[in-house]
Amino acid sequence: MNSSTKISTTCRGSRRACARTRSRISISGPRRSGSFTIIERSTSTSRVGERGPARVASARGRDGRWVDIPIPIPDAGQTETFAIGDLELLLCNADGTPFVVKDECPHVQTSMKGGQIRGTILECPLHGGRMDLRDGSPVEMPIRRPGICFRVRPDGEGWQVLLPG
Repeated sequence: MNSSTKISTTCRGSRRACARTRSRISISGPRRSGSFTIIERSTSTSRVGERGPARVASARGRDGRWVDIPIPIPDAGQTETFAIGDLELLLCNADGTPFVVKDECPHVQTSMKGGQIRGTILECPLHGGRMDLRDGSPVEMPIRRPGICFRVRPDGEGWQVLLPG
């Protein structure tokens, strides 16, 4: 029995064009066989909003609160975890610039602590997927969804992170 279904995927990037790819596939053979043939593929481009994939309601400072980061900035290329309430966060030092992301790999929801940093790219220590610390955008598989990023600012001798409402 043949059947047809449509699958849509979206790749999001911050402040740059992103590609939206739609593929229609025809599944042939028994439903459990998993074999399929791509019969149509189209690509269109669109722009992502200013906030990009950083999925934080307070990404622009509205409805958020600045909170002191309770740990020192780690050495360049290093990461350190900390928690504010129930929120587990990862503080990253990318060549002297601090970044804060949710301490969760967008691929399998495991901790990103210990991941290598090259430039502004954080590599997951479990499967090697990579995401950009500036906006959470996926850079290398198996990460396909954006990570959650938080704004950071200096405050006196320390740093603060902007948390949602």
